[in-house]
Amino acid sequence: MTSGLALGLMFAIEVPTDGPFHFGLTNDVLGAAFNLLVIPVYTELGSELPPGPTRDLLLPAAIGAGAVGAASGALLVARVLPFAPSSALSTAAIAVQAVWMFVSNDRLLRRPDFPRRLGRLGRAIGAAQLLGGAVVGAGLALPRGSL
Repeated sequence: MTSGLALGLMFAIEVPTDGPFHFGLTNDVLGAAFNLLVIPVYTELGSELPPGPTRDLLLPAAIGAGAVGAASGALLVARVLPFAPSSALSTAAIAVQAVWMFVSNDRLLRRPDFPRRLGRLGRAIGAAQLLGGAVVGAGLALPRGSL
């Protein structure tokens, strides 16, 4: 939540004035930390899944996306990776993680012993992230300065 708040503040305060980007830096550091910290969560969640494509393919993809997202953010903060490639890598990592959240929680909801509210929340998080990404993608297609 703090990372999202920092991102919003960056766009509200720093982008219009062309920096300095202290909120942007905060977002990048917190995003990298989140991506590292979420890997054990994905691993534990994946251990609850039955064997199949979700566990065998999507779990390693989600773990890899966490590693890529963490590295991308860290390399951006260290000024090793420019903004545009870092943003592309981070966006791709977020998309993979969103698919993982949606599909894995959908599969877990098929288990009678899995907490219903938790599974529905995880599925909703994945769906909301994918929908949000689609809205942002559509917005990027608009001319600069469009509402």
